[in-house]
This record gives sequence, C-alpha cells and structure tokens, in this order.
Amino acid sequence: MIMTLTIEEALRRASFCFKEAGLDNRRSEAELLMMHVLNCSRLDLVLSGQAILPEEKQEEFQGLVRRRRLGEPVAYLVRSKYFYGRPFRVNRSVLIPRPETELIIDASVEWAKGNQFVEGAGITALDLGTGSGCLAITLAAELPQASVYGVDVSRRALAVAAENAALLVSDNQPNWLEGTFSEALKSLEPAVRFNLVVANPPYLTKADMDQLSDSVKKYEPCLALYGGEDGLDAYRCILQELPLHLESPGAVLFEIGAGQAEAVRKLIVETAAFKSVTFKEDLGGWPRVAEALF
Repeated sequence: MIMTLTIEEALRRASFCFKEAGLDNRRSEAELLMMHVLNCSRLDLVLSGQAILPEEKQEEFQGLVRRRRLGEPVAYLVRSKYFYGRPFRVNRSVLIPRPETELIIDASVEWAKGNQFVEGAGITALDLGTGSGCLAITLAAELPQASVYGVDVSRRALAVAAENAALLVSDNQPNWLEGTFSEALKSLEPAVRFNLVVANPPYLTKADMDQLSDSVKKYEPCLALYGGEDGLDAYRCILQELPLHLESPGAVLFEIGAGQAEAVRKLIVETAAFKSVTFKEDLGGWPRVAEALF
C-alpha cells in the first residue's frame, strides 16, 4: 500500500533519496520530475505543495526518482531540455544540449549582423552532426531568412530533429540530410555551397571518456561524444572536405573541448582556406568555440 503524501512531502523524500545517491541539484531535479508528472509549472508546484499527490502520480514520480538515482539524466526522464530559450525534445538517440553550445548561436548571429545578412537573408547554413537539431533549428528561428541544412549519420537522431523542428519553427523548416558529412553533401542535386557552418562534433579523448560520470557514459550516445584517441578525429574529417563546399564571405564555428584550442587552430590553418581563427570563451574562461572566417 502506498503511503499518502502531499506534493511537498514527496519532493522532500526524493531530495533525500538523491542526497543519499550523491547527486547534485537535488531539490531542483526533484521539482523538475514532479513538474513533468503533474504537467505543471514551478509556480503551480509551489502553490499546490500541500495538496495530496494522487496515488497513480506518486507511483509515476517514484519510478522516475528510482531511475534518476541510478544515474539516468533528468533530461531523458522528462524528455525535454531547454536550449536558447526553447524546449527541445530529447531521448537517448541524441546528445542532451549543453548551455556552452549556445555560444555557437551567439557567434553566428553576431557574424550575420556584422556582415549585413538581415534576418539571415543570403545565408546558407550547415549544421554537422545535428543530433536533436538544437543548432539548426535555433539558427532557422533566429535567422528566419536563412536556408538551413542539418546533417546526421543517425536516422533516429534525425527523427528527433524533425519532430523538434515541427514543434519549434513555424515557417523556416531546416532541410535534413542523412549520412556522413561527405555522403550527405554528395546527395544534394544541384550542389549547395555554404557560407555558415556550425558543428558540435564529438571531441572527447579516450582519457576523457574513461573519466565520464555514469549518467553520461551509460546513457548518452557515444557516437556524439568520442572524438578518437586525441579527440580531434571529427575535426580532421570535416576540414578535409569542407573547403570544397564553402562560399565566401563566410564563417565556420566549431565547439571544442578544454585544452584543444591550439590543436584545432593548427588543423584549421593547415587547410589554407581561412583568413583568421579566433576563439569565444565560455563562462569558465575556456576557449569553447573556434570561429574561422573565409
């Protein structure tokens, strides 16, 4: 028999359970799970704290709490993660969007404004390894006159991206391409050239992968995380063919890992296709986004 609990009592029990499991952000995560179960806002949750939690909702909530205690990320449990102010649906087929990746959008919009691409008119943008579609869709929303393409090798990921686009973009729908970077672009007839390219490629090294928390290692797609022994395999692959598909003036924006700035700079310079390489720092002061102009 399930004990009768108020919403606040259920939240306290969940927070204590998360504390025993050594999790951070215990109360906020408990609230996110409860908001999902009750389909309510945080304000509604606060105002209804003394209400009795219905038995079927308590069972659902406790099931989510057990899964979170075992390490499953909250974003997968509630099937949503905010990115650039928009709620993106996510599942285990796609990487959970990170706040650091929003720097790519900031830099893209800044570049577009600086080059007089009003509302993105005149921009043909390419998102490599689109995953949930968070970059491609946000570019389509923030630069509504741009033509946007998203590429991913995973059909399941593209299904998530297409679902997000239908929910979050009214008019400027991105074009989705399945396959590797090379395969996808070869499938375009006639050929398309791009003046804005964005990517959050897999950049974790083998050592990085060994040190990942279980909540990342066991649940998020390895394909979107592991970048080879030194973390640079994806950059090498992209830069090998990318110059053939560019139209100047333009910009390429890569997210990079901690300590990879100089190695990525060297790879970009070696292509001899770019005029300059600069870096945007994250809130921690680390170079997080490489911007290569051509």
